Order: sequence, then C-alpha cells, then structure tokens
Amino acid sequence: MNVSSLLAFVIFLTSFSVTTAQPADQVDFFPISSGNHWFYRDITNPSDTFSMTMYRDTVDSEGNILAWSSSGLFKRDLQNRVWKIIDTTNNVHILEYVLDADSGETWQVYRDEGSERTRSAEVTGISSITLFGKKVTVKKIEFFIQDDSNPGEKFWAGTDFLADGFGLVRWDAEPGLNYLVTGAIIGGVRWGDLSTVIEESETMPQMTLTLYPNPCRGNLVIQTTGNLSSVNLYTITGEKVPEF
Repeated sequence: MNVSSLLAFVIFLTSFSVTTAQPADQVDFFPISSGNHWFYRDITNPSDTFSMTMYRDTVDSEGNILAWSSSGLFKRDLQNRVWKIIDTTNNVHILEYVLDADSGETWQVYRDEGSERTRSAEVTGISSITLFGKKVTVKKIEFFIQDDSNPGEKFWAGTDFLADGFGLVRWDAEPGLNYLVTGAIIGGVRWGDLSTVIEESETMPQMTLTLYPNPCRGNLVIQTTGNLSSVNLYTITGEKVPEF
C-alpha cells in the first residue's frame, strides 16, 4: 500500500457522516480463527510496523470461542461479546467489544476499584467504506475514562475501528500513535500489502491449551497449527502421560 493509498484510506476512516445498516453476521467484526494475520503501519511514522497473529482457537464447554494470539488471549461468547483475558487464574478479563452494538450504544470495559476509575466504550459511528477493493461496514468505537470523584466528566482514551470481515483495521491511542491495517490474511485469503508478513518459520510461543470435550476420549483428534517440535499430554491431576 503506497503513501497515497494510505492517506486515502485514512480519509475514509475519519469520515463518518453516513450511517449504514449493519451486516447480518456481527461476528465478522472480529474474526478470531487460527491462522489469521493482521499487519499495521503507523500513519505518522510509516517505518513503525506492528502485526498480530491468531495462533490457536478452540471452543470451551459453554460454547465460547477461545483464541490465543500474539496480543493475548481472547474469548468471544455466545452474546457476540469479545473479552480479553488478562489473568486466567484469577478470572480477570475486560470487555473489549460488543459486536452487536449499534451506534450510540455503550458498555463498561472494566472497573478499577483501586483507583475508582471506569473505562467505558461507545459506538460513535457506523459507515461503509471500500477496503482492499471490498465494500465493508466499519464501526467506530471510542473509549473513555471516568473518575468517581468527577462523574460528570470523562476523558478520551482511544478509538478503534472494526470492519466486518477484517476485524481491527485502525486504532488511535494518543496523538502521534495511529496504526492502520495495510494487509491481512483472513481465512487463508490474502488482502492488501503483505510485504511485512512474518516469516513462515517464526517460532510460536509456548502455550498450554485446554481441549474440549473430555481429552481422555479414545477417538480424540488434536489439531495443531504450524510445525510442532513436541507435544506433552497431562492427566486431569497434572501427571504427564508417558510417550506412546
């Protein structure tokens, strides 16, 4: 994606004067299947790049989708809400996105009892743009911080743009920090500029994956992503299963 194309895309994403109907499948606003990749570039500093990869996804016993990524662990529940799991041991999680939310809807992202501050989110615009030659719907989600000591005032904390079929296509965190998607691999389909693609031989991080349903079933098939050097199996009591 050249500089002129990048600037044109920025103009699209900053122009939310027209509200459009939402697409039928809201889960497309955050596709979290394993093998999906996103590549971003800073608008103000094009040499600054960032990428995110979905390494693994599975379904838990309640039907929620869990996805391990280079940016952390995500859960998409049956209400089409996307949670970021901060601490699995203490069940600490934040509500990043409500994919079904329409323009004007808000939700609490998390509540910090220690500082008595609340982070909230609001869909402040829904528009239609053309991304990588495909017409998509984009939701503009703004985040705010509110202090209990001054409940009538809130401070802007960032903006995310979600596009159906592509997920997070831009985020603004502060002046001078504005990342824009330049390429993606979604469901095996390549879009945009992939010149910053991570080498296929990239080392995957060590992960502990929970399998559902009962992993002791004799006909269980364990699906993996990439070339694994080893697989260790453990019983429910934590004992390592001997190699066979």
